[in-house]
Amino acid sequence: MIIPVLVMSNKTNFEHTKPEYKAFKSWRGTTKQAGCIYKIIIYLKFTANLIFMQNHFVRYGVIMGIVSIMFSIVIYFASPQFLLTWGSWAGLVITIYFMIKSINDTKRDNAGFLTLAESFKAGWLTYVLGSVISSVFMYMMVNFIDPALIDIIRDTQIEALEKVGQAFNLSESQLEEQISVIKDTNPYGLAQIALAIPVSFLFPGAVISIIMAAILKKNNPKVDLKS
Repeated sequence: MIIPVLVMSNKTNFEHTKPEYKAFKSWRGTTKQAGCIYKIIIYLKFTANLIFMQNHFVRYGVIMGIVSIMFSIVIYFASPQFLLTWGSWAGLVITIYFMIKSINDTKRDNAGFLTLAESFKAGWLTYVLGSVISSVFMYMMVNFIDPALIDIIRDTQIEALEKVGQAFNLSESQLEEQISVIKDTNPYGLAQIALAIPVSFLFPGAVISIIMAAILKKNNPKVDLKS
């Protein structure tokens, strides 16, 4: 599948008179932020036209990524802090929905039957593709569109760490050491993203996939008899 390359520029060369742009600009952010998000929307519209000729996991993986991005943008305009905390858990509903759609459509094309392995593959590959797309967007959002989000992430992490410290009676020096590490680290840096994405393929990706595969699988009795 060929995905068009999205070029994020510091200049906003599109027409500022477009109603979509005015809407984004009036909601939140500077001209640069509104311009970048507007370009992403146009890119997603173009990409969506390419995906309906592909395999089910490709189609639903890309749609899952696009819907997750749209959801993130809406939450971002409403509350950036919510996007970085509970918003990620709310987005899990989107993920599960499209994984189920991929498994069911694959089963339908196979005369209503699908083994555990085939069900797992359909769901897991959908998760992999969708999570990569949404993770790339979040990387751009945090590092280029609105770098102020990094401070919100750090504050959230420090707040959670302090609660854990109180629960487990961590010493003041231990807390200060961990807080210092958080302040010196970009949670959405390339190294962190490169590590987090493959880990997410196993948890929650593979865990959710095997559970759904076990529920939605349906073995072909004729194949079972032959074997």
